[in-house]
Amino acid sequence: MADVITTSYDAEGLREDVSDLIFNISPTETPLLSAIGTTTAGQRYHQWQKDILAPPAVDNATLEGAEAETQAASTPTELLGNYTQISTKIFNVSGTLEVTEKYGRDSEIAYLAAKAARELKTDVDMSQMSNNGTVADSNVAPRLSAGMAAWLETNTVFDATSGADGGFAANQVVPRQDSSVKVPLTQAMIDTVMQSAWSNGGKPSMLLCGPVQKTAISLMDGVGGTSGGITRSDRAGRTIYATADLYVSNFGELRVVPSRHVRTTSGTDQDVFLVDPEYMQCGYLRPWQQFDLAKTGDSIRREMLVEWTLEMCNEAAHGGIYDLTVQA
Repeated sequence: MADVITTSYDAEGLREDVSDLIFNISPTETPLLSAIGTTTAGQRYHQWQKDILAPPAVDNATLEGAEAETQAASTPTELLGNYTQISTKIFNVSGTLEVTEKYGRDSEIAYLAAKAARELKTDVDMSQMSNNGTVADSNVAPRLSAGMAAWLETNTVFDATSGADGGFAANQVVPRQDSSVKVPLTQAMIDTVMQSAWSNGGKPSMLLCGPVQKTAISLMDGVGGTSGGITRSDRAGRTIYATADLYVSNFGELRVVPSRHVRTTSGTDQDVFLVDPEYMQCGYLRPWQQFDLAKTGDSIRREMLVEWTLEMCNEAAHGGIYDLTVQA
């Protein structure tokens, strides 16, 4: 008579096999927010000044021993400003869930706090790159900080038949008007904006773009062709190079940095920014913080908050290329 074997199919009380790790690949990079500096805002309408030098004169000469002549009036500084924007994340868990044994985390509220912090940072980064105009104090709508796409107006390239720059006027920033004509990104566009920024005293060092335009840059001359042929390889290292991470122009070098937070139209990222991080800052009226909310029942409620604004120190230091489409 054969022995009766008890198998795992028959046994009761087996433990579940659940990994003690939680896998979350949602992107958390904040390329613009991480690159620019920080400053302190003292009011909900944060202000700063910009100035320019007089144009150089080729005939600045005077007679020896001559008396000082009447000096022309100096150009006054220009006062700029942007509203602080309150960005929040609220999360709550029941008292039972907090004390229940769980896989992958000991405290549910601590896990949600870490998650909210990452989400809040990506929200701020995306807002800073947006075409949001300023929205002033109101009991109807929350304040909005103007985004980079709305600020830039000096060094820009786009189809002007139906598009128009935004910009700062009368203490407000108006959004740009997108063009109905969409064109592929070209090397000439980058060179035009870079030269314009350089002529105005700017020194952009970072080119921010989405995945479609990053691919277009990688297919520019010297790296690859639109047919997909690769022209750079290291056979000894068994490596194929199909990317461009540095753009060396006649007026400076640009690190090509991809961002998931560039505006899109029909799935195609439509903006490219040339940024000088020295002349852009994030101003904090209230820094990153979290606090408990009033307890109204058997749950733990918390809020994570930051009150910030984009300080566009001098928009002429940067550049924008707009209304782009997929490379032909």
